[in-house]
Amino acid sequence: MNLLESLLDRWLVPFMAWLLRPIDAFLDGLPPWAWRLSVCLFLVVGSLWVLLIPRKSIYDGAPTQERWRDLRIWVALLTLPYLLIYLWL
Repeated sequence: MNLLESLLDRWLVPFMAWLLRPIDAFLDGLPPWAWRLSVCLFLVVGSLWVLLIPRKSIYDGAPTQERWRDLRIWVALLTLPYLLIYLWL
């Protein structure tokens, strides 16, 4: 495990810092409301994208096609608390 940690510290961390430094600088210049808006848009777009998955793909391999097995509904429901957190806090 120490070998893996040392490899990550030596190679991955400096590379990721170099790669993400411009993004961090850009995000530091934005106001907090812009961060919240971007996260909310990301969650909404992701949920809408999941809702476009065909029903046949969702129920593939399921023993029955009951509504509670529809993963599209679960994704939309599980996204709501995160949206509420980012909108209210």
